[in-house]
Amino acid sequence: MTPSPDASSSRWPWERLIAIVGILGIAVLVYFAIPRAPQAEGGLFGQLPAFLVPAPTFTPPVTPTPAVTATSRPLPTETVLPFTPTPQPAADGPLQARVTGNVWCRSGPGIAYTAMAALVPGNLVHLSGQYQGDRGAYWIVETAQGTRCWLPRRYATPLEAERAAAVPTVNPPPPPPVAFDVQIERLSECGDRHGLTLRLTNWGTRLLESVNVKLQGPGMAYTYTLEQHKRNGFEWWMTCDAGGRLERLLPGEVGFVTVDTPGREIKQGPIFITVRACTENNLQGLCLERSLNLLPP
Repeated sequence: MTPSPDASSSRWPWERLIAIVGILGIAVLVYFAIPRAPQAEGGLFGQLPAFLVPAPTFTPPVTPTPAVTATSRPLPTETVLPFTPTPQPAADGPLQARVTGNVWCRSGPGIAYTAMAALVPGNLVHLSGQYQGDRGAYWIVETAQGTRCWLPRRYATPLEAERAAAVPTVNPPPPPPVAFDVQIERLSECGDRHGLTLRLTNWGTRLLESVNVKLQGPGMAYTYTLEQHKRNGFEWWMTCDAGGRLERLLPGEVGFVTVDTPGREIKQGPIFITVRACTENNLQGLCLERSLNLLPP
């Protein structure tokens, strides 16, 4: 059956219109989809309505951020102080003692030994030994200067009394060949006769055979001499009925010597006394000299 010309003619305009609108829509989509250079005002479609133009966006200027510069800062220095411990006396360390008087510290027990150090009250010494025997009681000490010597016990007090008994006991050194001590025994009297009697103790290893004594004081000078007695030895008198004589003084023996002071009783001083004793007659051989003072009462 052949279509009617009227029907075909009535549909054609609408179909053509729809096709044209479709083509235009596709063209618009392609236009906006393809990247392009900006169009001047009044381009393809002229100026767009105000409501379709995007508002300009304000972009603030970029302020450069200052670079952070690392500054080298020295670390605080820590000062480390050295640790100094407070010294504590060790329980087994040297025992200390305090000197209580003015005294000579000697090379052995007794004044016959050489004086090594002069000590005064308050000095501190270390106790390294002790001795108690026929020569007395002594501490063997070491002074602050390192001198080792013998100190009479009565002149030192241990700081720790409970440890004193543990100080080792030592034997005295051998005495020197010529060693003696001298002391004032008494003022001798017999009527108008006056004199000074001295006690001598021989601490040496050799016997003593001769002695010489000199007294010197204000307005006086007396001597016990070999010329006076015309002989050697030790002679003394103490009263009119008491006196004696020794030809020699053996090691460990005690003897006496009296120096006459004619017509004068010694009651004033000071008097300086010098004693010289020797191992042979006539003040020969090995000799030793000692001195002491006689002070007024």
